[in-house]
Amino acid sequence: MQHKYMAENLMGEMGEALMNIHKYQFPEDYQSLNSYVKRNGDYPNGVTVEFYKNMFWGGFNKTFAYAQMKAIKTSSPIASPYDKYYRDNYTAGFLKKLCGN
Repeated sequence: MQHKYMAENLMGEMGEALMNIHKYQFPEDYQSLNSYVKRNGDYPNGVTVEFYKNMFWGGFNKTFAYAQMKAIKTSSPIASPYDKYYRDNYTAGFLKKLCGN
């Protein structure tokens, strides 16, 4: 489990930085995302750092930490970490501003 915790610590800092970049450099896109996740019920109080952390799991997809995260099973209505990752990556596909634009 140590690998998973190392990845989560790294993603926390990276997720917070990405959220701030999105929020302050692309405020219209950020507000659009915020409205969507509230309306959709994924984040009733608005987008959080967890959303951005979930983006980073994709970069770990060939690692032991990713395999550990994907193996975690939960019972409905509790979503597993992989379910949250999958949901948030799907939602990110609706963003209008791509990195570098």
